[in-house]
Amino acid sequence: MPCDKQDILRAEDIFRPNIVSVKGKTTYTTQKHVRVHPQDIPQEIMEKHGEIILSIDIMFINKIPFRHSKTSERYEEQHINNIN
Repeated sequence: MPCDKQDILRAEDIFRPNIVSVKGKTTYTTQKHVRVHPQDIPQEIMEKHGEIILSIDIMFINKIPFRHSKTSERYEEQHINNIN
């Protein structure tokens, strides 16, 4: 049976998240940034890679922890097996 535009609009109305119920369930707290001084990084690494900005965070999805990291070159998510 073919699917037309009205079928798609009805499905969006039925299955999209209820914004009111989603609000307030997301938590966020601002943390202090960690500064690394260039003299702490070995010279060989600085020569090969230059300046890279790295952002790391831990997020929980259904109480399962994931490490989220991002640089100008990569984006990565990884499940954390043991968090204490």
